[in-house]
This record gives sequence, C-alpha cells and structure tokens, in this order.
Amino acid sequence: MAFLIYRGQFVSIDVPDAAADSTAANGVNERGQIVGIYADADGNSHGFLTDGSTFTTLDCPGGFRTSPWAINAAGQIAGICDVPGQRRGFIANPIPKKKP
Repeated sequence: MAFLIYRGQFVSIDVPDAAADSTAANGVNERGQIVGIYADADGNSHGFLTDGSTFTTLDCPGGFRTSPWAINAAGQIAGICDVPGQRRGFIANPIPKKKP
C-alpha cells in the first residue's frame, strides 16, 4: 500500500488487483494525479496513474517493469521501462478526452 498525507490526513493508495504490500507512489502533480508502480498477483510490475478514484495501469508497449517517476501539471508522465535487452526512458502524453 502506498500513501499520501494530504492536509494532515493519511490517505492510502490501493491499486485494484495489486498484490499485498506492492504499491509505491513516486510522483504527484498540482492537480492531485499520482503515478507509481505496483506488482500484480503473479509478481509482474506495472505503472499506474490515479486521478481521483480512477486508476489506470501504465505499461510500455512490448516492455515489462514500467516505472513512472513523475507527472507534471499538464499530465505528462516520465519514467523508465524494460524491454527485452535494454532499459528505456519514456515520456507519456495524455490523450485529450473527446467531447460527446
């Protein structure tokens, strides 16, 4: 379980489907979005983004052990991931929501 202290309150960050004691929060931005890593029940590492109560799993295409480290006010996420034979850095840009 990861946690955040916000306005003097202890807030736990529980990624759905994460194995016990496998979540780590790495970055938070001014909008309260949080990025970090977690392991699933099989021990595979994934990145996550939480925006309020919405959790999104972040995995590099073709990679494993995705580790987001920071998120800026625009929602861009920086981190690293392993692909077969190498470790790569990445910057992920948010996809704008389409208006109905």
